[in-house]
Amino acid sequence: MNLHSLHQWALKLQPLRTPSMLVAAISWAILALLLVDTADAHDVAIRLLLILSMWALLLFAFTSLFSTPPPAVLPALRWQDRWIAKLQFWLFCAMALSYGLVVAMVIGLSVKLGFLGE
Repeated sequence: MNLHSLHQWALKLQPLRTPSMLVAAISWAILALLLVDTADAHDVAIRLLLILSMWALLLFAFTSLFSTPPPAVLPALRWQDRWIAKLQFWLFCAMALSYGLVVAMVIGLSVKLGFLGE
């Protein structure tokens, strides 16, 4: 998957940006209410709310980070501007790789919280 396709997916998912933040905020509010309650019967709900909020925040971060791609490296630019554009491109690639690592960690955490926590 290249950076252009990440940008296209981010633009397609842009309408879900605000609802994903609302889902995360609502799940945090419910989570706070469940944590105040002293009954231990809410452990499954707490785990599911944590998973839901993590994925909602990942969707929000994806649409925020990849909606604006780095500028193109044009040969007509001065060498300093080309160097800065290349640096921005490589930093954008590093951010995409870091985002992939975070997604892998959230997948592992979701599996642990959702299936192995019983």
